[in-house]
Amino acid sequence: MFSTFLSFIFPQTPHDALVQQTRVLQPDPHTITTASGTSILSCTKYAIPQVKAAIRELKNRKSIPAAVLLANLLADTLLEELADIHLWNSAQVVIVPLPNSRKKTRLRGFNPTEELCKALPEEMSALVDTHILVQIKDVPAQKTLSRTERLCNKKGIFYVTKDIQNQHVILVDDVVTTGASLTEATLSLEKAGAVVTAVACARS
Repeated sequence: MFSTFLSFIFPQTPHDALVQQTRVLQPDPHTITTASGTSILSCTKYAIPQVKAAIRELKNRKSIPAAVLLANLLADTLLEELADIHLWNSAQVVIVPLPNSRKKTRLRGFNPTEELCKALPEEMSALVDTHILVQIKDVPAQKTLSRTERLCNKKGIFYVTKDIQNQHVILVDDVVTTGASLTEATLSLEKAGAVVTAVACARS
């Protein structure tokens, strides 16, 4: 009875239905290189319907099942593609979700990439630090800009708050398009002395 009532108040969306039916997201790892030379490892394609549904449900509804699907995809890709790196040494490795601006986080109520990282398997989620990198400037939404404008939009917007000299930072985002955000964040972390591996769950 109560579940029926909830279904009436919060009707299931097509994306939610697809997420509920999905057990594993299809991996399709590929490394892309941005215009400035930053390498970004992407786990799969955004165009895959189940991937698109999971990302939309995570961003729009803070869906836990969607976060778990994406986190498992991310974990499997990291273990497979970065096996040669001593990833899980907690003294040297940290996983950093790409931050949103305070305004954007306040309006949405959460940062989707943080929720994704929280859903990682325990041995990885223990390495997540959401305070190392902050976004210090509000900028126009990337989707409203041209490709050229996107590449310039993110200049100087991130700040590193901790000593990360000689640490290996796994920098995570949900979707990469031009890579402008990940590129700028990578540069900020590298200037602070870290070795950075940039990873996105999906590429569009």
